[in-house]
Amino acid sequence: MVKQKGFTLVELLVVIAIIALLMSILMPALGRARQQAKDALCKSNLHQWCTVMTMYTGDNNGYICGYDQEPEHWWPIALLKYYGELDLCLCPAATKLWSDGGDEESPHSAWGLWDEKLIPRLHDDMLPGYEGLYGSYGMNEWVGNVGDEIGEGYGGSGKFWRRMNVRRAKNVPMLLDCNFMGGFPEHTNAPPFYNGFFNLQGDEIGRFCLDRHHMAINGLFLDCSVRRIQLKELWILKWHQNFATNGPWTRVGGVQPNDWYPWLRVLPDF
Repeated sequence: MVKQKGFTLVELLVVIAIIALLMSILMPALGRARQQAKDALCKSNLHQWCTVMTMYTGDNNGYICGYDQEPEHWWPIALLKYYGELDLCLCPAATKLWSDGGDEESPHSAWGLWDEKLIPRLHDDMLPGYEGLYGSYGMNEWVGNVGDEIGEGYGGSGKFWRRMNVRRAKNVPMLLDCNFMGGFPEHTNAPPFYNGFFNLQGDEIGRFCLDRHHMAINGLFLDCSVRRIQLKELWILKWHQNFATNGPWTRVGGVQPNDWYPWLRVLPDF
């Protein structure tokens, strides 16, 4: 008789335990690697948007497309012939559309698809002209060549950045991670209650204050630079020409750690 050789139960359990231990070590590293890859792809997308914006301004006497309540002038439509594919409007870390079950209050979902089911819950008059749009980037709506009438309605046309070649362009955000098509931030805007809080009206800086890239977002600036923006840094960017970068949510303006909601307190102030 030849005795069969094999693993004992104890040996099998030891091997399984070692594999489980290795997996527990590797999985977080793989998760970080995936997140870093999405972050890099997001920045690559924004660099492409720089090319898109530059081509548009080249064809329009140096002016940037601007919000004026006409759909064809909003950035996803006005720039469409320069970028061609709507998927470029999506941050790789936020691709699930609201209409496909994406959570409207998740920093990792995408606004849209604008259709007859979604729009009435947001704003009844938004559908005409916007059908089929989606994305997870948003425009700093203080950037654009708007008419004087629209400008006055938002506190003065002199607040808007109409061209890319402006002084200190590296501190003027243009297109960023966002949970809506864009917003009009003000230095007095309060931070959102929690990560992903969606506010259709008021405190519009909160639309950009999302933990999408490890307590930060990515943004394209008027000088075509692309960089990571820590969430509290949003209050020291020059969103419009009269935006106070020493406002109440900055260290110079006197903000204290306990003034922030708990989810933001872990970050250093600016």
